[in-house]
Amino acid sequence: MDITPHVISEIVTTVLAALHSTDAVDSPENAPVKDPYRKHIFWLEERDDAESLVVAIRANITVKGDCRAQVLHVSEPHLVGRIAATPAGYFQIETPDNEFTPRLRCRLVPGRARPLWLLGDNMLEYSSDKPIVIHAHKDIDLWYEVHEKPAVAHD
Repeated sequence: MDITPHVISEIVTTVLAALHSTDAVDSPENAPVKDPYRKHIFWLEERDDAESLVVAIRANITVKGDCRAQVLHVSEPHLVGRIAATPAGYFQIETPDNEFTPRLRCRLVPGRARPLWLLGDNMLEYSSDKPIVIHAHKDIDLWYEVHEKPAVAHD
């Protein structure tokens, strides 16, 4: 009686269990997302002109309890977040630093969406082969825009 198939099956099962117990993922869209983040997955349609296009990631952040504009009539500073690629193949967006968050808070003022300027690589190559996967703080809403690639200046 040959036990080789049984031994191979046990080895494969053990390896798969070990991979699932670590943070290793087979693709960025399957990467686990940790609280307080949400996962955004953008699948792009196949296009004939894909080589001439880029994808711009845009964001709004919901600011809760900020009453500076209502009380002090202060113009709002731009809120700045940072987008960065991770080794697992997805992008991550952090909330703005403390210097950009409200210093004067009012509990009765409802949250409102404000533009979030993204520092880092928010212009991505257009590709329908794999999705764009972004983990962003739960207060950040994302969308994308497709643009023509900027012309490259030649000397």
